[in-house]
Amino acid sequence: MLDETEREAAAAAWAAVAARAGAGPLMASWTWIDRWLAHYGAVVPHRFVVVDGRGGPDGVALLTVARRRRGPFTIRQLHVGTSAEPPGEETCAEHVRVLAVPDREEHVHRALAAVVRADRGWDELVVEASTDPAVAQAVARATWRGRLRVDAQPSRHHDLRTAAADADLASVLASGPRRRLRASLRAFEARGALTIDWPEDAAGALAILDELVVLHQRRWTAAGESGSFASTRFLGFHRDLVAHLVPTGQAAVVRVRCGSETVACVYGLIDGDTLLFYQSGVADYDDNRLRPGLVAHAVFMDACRSRGLERYDFLAGDYRYKRELATGETTLHSCVVQRPRLRLRALEVARDVRDRHRARSDD
Repeated sequence: MLDETEREAAAAAWAAVAARAGAGPLMASWTWIDRWLAHYGAVVPHRFVVVDGRGGPDGVALLTVARRRRGPFTIRQLHVGTSAEPPGEETCAEHVRVLAVPDREEHVHRALAAVVRADRGWDELVVEASTDPAVAQAVARATWRGRLRVDAQPSRHHDLRTAAADADLASVLASGPRRRLRASLRAFEARGALTIDWPEDAAGALAILDELVVLHQRRWTAAGESGSFASTRFLGFHRDLVAHLVPTGQAAVVRVRCGSETVACVYGLIDGDTLLFYQSGVADYDDNRLRPGLVAHAVFMDACRSRGLERYDFLAGDYRYKRELATGETTLHSCVVQRPRLRLRALEVARDVRDRHRARSDD
């Protein structure tokens, strides 16, 4: 176990495991974690777990702590990965898993479960948006009378290899989405040529990110919401991340134009052969034939295909545009292990009473 002051030792352990196991998902890499610690480490208690093996570390994990008010109680949550941020400042990491050497995953999960079980201070263990719920399952087995709740949600993607090289991406969509996308493309092209700016330097990417933030915040504040970039800490984290990742080809911040006007700005992370769509800022149009978000994704997807990327991942969230543009999906699991606490049982009873009361009111 390494505490908050032993960040350099944690970085060395991450590098040692990555050298044997590969870097793993970008949002579980030390690059992501290091930037996250620079912005959130002072406000989110955390520590590192290193699972030793015969040839060096077999696995590494970041544990973070949050205290959440739930009714009259304060619930102490232990999170796996870069999570547990203050409300309204969540970075929403997905595809999270514990980095482990191949064939040693079960050993690492058991060791991590033992470490977590020995910590008697937490009420809930949380593993969010993971493709592998094995850690939470191991902790549930190792924790006396621990209850495991798993919520599944789709993560939709577009396989950029599906369409023929000389065909447009709309050709592989269902008839309704294909018709709407092509109609919107024609409507924009009647106003001017659709082009994309894809800078490969930090300064160019940060300039587009600034424009994205303005567009994003304008739309959300008009709807009475705060918007993702209302948090200066969240914005600082992503500016830092973009500055680090764009020059190495691990992130892209692009601007889609129609003639000289900006249609949308889109920000994504590049994880191997996959573009992970993270956030966007979209212009407003009175003409309902003009669907700027849909068109911006289509133009960006085509640019990703031309650069050799194979998948455009929309990540979690059940939005219409994701359903329309997707050609497949995977399942993300959000897992919560609850210890047998009286406060949690009291909250469960209160929820049951509330639900029965609502059911009777509906009748």
